[in-house]
Amino acid sequence: MTKKDALEQIAHGEVPMRSRWHFTFQAALIIVALIIALAAAIYLASFIFFIIDRDGLLILPRFGWYGFLEFVLALPWAIILLSIILILAAERLSLRFFPIYARPVLFSLTTLLIIVVAASAIIIRTHVHETLENRLPGVRDYYAQFDVPLPTDVYTVIADTESAQSGITAHDATGAVVYVALYPTTNFIGSRDIDPDDVLVILGSRTGNTIEAKSIQILNTLMSWPEKINSEFKEDNWMK
Repeated sequence: MTKKDALEQIAHGEVPMRSRWHFTFQAALIIVALIIALAAAIYLASFIFFIIDRDGLLILPRFGWYGFLEFVLALPWAIILLSIILILAAERLSLRFFPIYARPVLFSLTTLLIIVVAASAIIIRTHVHETLENRLPGVRDYYAQFDVPLPTDVYTVIADTESAQSGITAHDATGAVVYVALYPTTNFIGSRDIDPDDVLVILGSRTGNTIEAKSIQILNTLMSWPEKINSEFKEDNWMK
């Protein structure tokens, strides 16, 4: 349609006229939608970090590529995908007010991602989720629905004997005696010297009372380890 055709349509009343309030109301709706989408994305992103820390998933990357793969598989992917959808929605809405014709979409997405990550980091550092969980009725039960269990092949045991080339004897939280089989391919994170009463976190497979260790780390302190593991040791009085 040429400019002349458009002017003729306006002159003949063929183009519907809308008041300023129509566009103001439309702009307000878009702004509200943008704020809601961005706020929801920030909340979900911070909740993802909260879950990862609370449920002990951060221990997994410490065990090399095998642990990193377990970490990726254990992530709450449904929440992550919802966060990505909200960020994409916020990016689309933001273009209605901040059109970026000369820059790629990646620029606006990166900007929004930085905002979401930075705001999420502030929420995590100020312990907002912990406060909500401890002070608001029903929040703890609601958050419990999103528990992400550690993979079934992560074991915590106490060594009963010193390390030998083929393996060691230990016991688990129930007091059951287990044999930790060590192989030349077993990946030790840190020291290979295991002493009695050392706390071990092991990635591997268990058959009966034998754990075949793929990766193993000695814990002489639990201060830097997840609350799930800390509370398990405290409840069983493993730490003197």
